[in-house]
This record gives sequence, structure tokens and C-alpha cells, in this order.
Amino acid sequence: MPVLLQATLLVICSNVFMTFAWYAHLKDMSGRPWFIAALVSWGVALAAVMDGTVNGTFAQPQTPR
Repeated sequence: MPVLLQATLLVICSNVFMTFAWYAHLKDMSGRPWFIAALVSWGVALAAVMDGTVNGTFAQPQTPR
């Protein structure tokens, strides 16, 4: 399977999963204001971005054998 098709399918699957997770999260927070859920989700996203940035910044270059 071509890499572009694999990447596209992974993005679609990820989006479907995250959509269901988001709505389940909102359903669970029915008694709280919506901005609490938004802040929590933005915090998780920021942590993921920072993790990727730090891993990319401090990664050691690979040398061929």
C-alpha cells in the first residue's frame, strides 16, 4: 500500500476516534461549563505538541552503519 494512502487512512481513523472521544467527554461533563472541557482538551493538545517538539529538538542524528 502506498505511503500516502497509509497516512491518509491513519488521519481519517484518528479523526473518527477523536470525534467519538470528544463527544463522549462532553457527555460526561454535562454538569460543568463547556470551557472547562475546551481548556482540558487544549492542555492535552499542547502537551502532545511540546512532547513532539522536545523529542525533535534533542534527538540525536542517526549515522549510517
